[in-house]
Amino acid sequence: ALVVPAVLDAATCHRLIERFESGDHQEGAMASVDGTDGLVNRIDPYKKHRRDLVLDPAEPLHQEIIQALSTLLIPEIKKGFQAEVCYVDRILIARYDDTGGFFKRHRDDASPHVAFREFAVSLNLNTDEYEGGGIVFPEFNDCQHRPPAGSACVFSAALLHEAQAVTKGRRYVLLTFVHGQEAEARRLAGLQAAA
Repeated sequence: ALVVPAVLDAATCHRLIERFESGDHQEGAMASVDGTDGLVNRIDPYKKHRRDLVLDPAEPLHQEIIQALSTLLIPEIKKGFQAEVCYVDRILIARYDDTGGFFKRHRDDASPHVAFREFAVSLNLNTDEYEGGGIVFPEFNDCQHRPPAGSACVFSAALLHEAQAVTKGRRYVLLTFVHGQEAEARRLAGLQAAA
């Protein structure tokens, strides 16, 4: 995992938290495939428990985030992973809280319709206001990754990982995926095949 500090400043993190709290957030669903290979969003409270809000690409805040990712994060991914990424998936603000906020072990590219995902981005919007909630990569060790507010943890979408339960307070995080040109071609081909 690559930790990139200060991708977002404190004021932007605060505005994203406010945007989440004032918005129409939903119970977090998981992209899944039904029995006929159709894409469905499935809620499984035993696997994932958090609240999600997707930022509308038309919002100025969305454009501000894209600019920050392009300027401050993408060059670090190139440096750290020698990967050319130029596409950003949906941008999500999520809240894990002490009602049991967690996302058990999973891979972000495991289903055919999300296999184009190359790197996951988990950017903490706060750090000191909660307990628990670390990111763990159990195939390697039990070390909990908990970057400071405004900093991003970037890792391969193929890595098994877990967002551990928040035991006190609320953890706010910005989540997205980034990928390169070849992966974008696969994504578009998948959409065309599904149509």
